[in-house]
Order: sequence, then structure tokens, then C-alpha cells
Amino acid sequence: ATDATSAPNATGDIAVPDGVDLGDSASIDYTQLPVLLDALYERYDPDAAVRPASLAVSTAAWSRLRYDGLLSDKRKHAVSVDEQRHERNAAFDMLDVLTRSGGMVVEHVQLHVVVAATHQFDDTVTDTVVKRNKNAIELAERTALLVAAAVHSREPRSLVRGGATSSRVETYSAPTLMKHDGALAM
Repeated sequence: ATDATSAPNATGDIAVPDGVDLGDSASIDYTQLPVLLDALYERYDPDAAVRPASLAVSTAAWSRLRYDGLLSDKRKHAVSVDEQRHERNAAFDMLDVLTRSGGMVVEHVQLHVVVAATHQFDDTVTDTVVKRNKNAIELAERTALLVAAAVHSREPRSLVRGGATSSRVETYSAPTLMKHDGALAM
């Protein structure tokens, strides 16, 4: 954990921990996102309720729908592990050719990144609400606000609509985050 602080940011950008460089808005290093999330959780989640999660993708039961010819019907094919490897390599080779080995910029492209985490309660949700007198929705809302702040590189305050919603979140879910002026320190 780092204690790096930064001056208030006029654009409302979130500060990142020392040693983490997400890059500029045109090229973001998403491999650094888990480091940023961990720093935010450690500093702003007093319950330490967020845990990393692993996603396992089965390679055994993949299938693809493909047209064998221009006028043929769509057919379903099973894809073995070796075929998956071959198809992935073929896709990367095609991307390499289309971008001239990275020398040409590809615009209007979507990249989907999945960072898995789980919000765990020490007790059951019922015990959290009844015995500990804590609103489970507020706890999960604070976690969602931390994730959104990291993903969008924005201050949590700028991500919440004003008025009653902002007042409720500031009072119950994330008072530390919402009352903070300037960039979040980590």
C-alpha cells in the first residue's frame, strides 16, 4: 500500500498509486487496473469486503457457428483445444497484418476487459442487516463507486448524480469518498 497524495485535480481525475501508470486516454494499460483497485479498497473500504475472484474458462466444450460457403446454411462445429489455439493464433496473425505489426492505428475498436471481484460479507446478508444493523445495499454501493472511480479514472463525487442521490450516498454509503476534495489519495 502506498500513501502517495496528490494535489486537487481540476478535472476531477482520480490519483493513482505510485508505480501505477494507466497511460493516457488513448492507450490505457488495463493490466494496472487491479493494482489501482486494490489500493482503493485498502484505503476506502473499512470492511475489507472485496476479494479477488478467478474466472475459469472451460476449453473443452467450445463450438462455433459457421457458413461453409456463401449460399450454404449455418452449421455448428465442435472446436477442440488444438483448434482453439490455431484459431486464436490465426486471429492474432490477422490483426498483426491489418495493423502492419502495430504500426497503424486501429480506430473505432472495442475492447472488453473483465476484472473479477466478489463482495463478501462476514455474516449472512440477514445477519449483516439485523445483527450488525448495516445496510448491505450501501456496502455494495460503496464498492461499486470505488470500482467506477477506478475504471473511469474519475472522482467518486463526479460519478454520482446531484440532489437526493448525492446526499444519500454522502450520508450513508460512502461518506469518506463523497466528502473528499481533490484527487483521492492512495
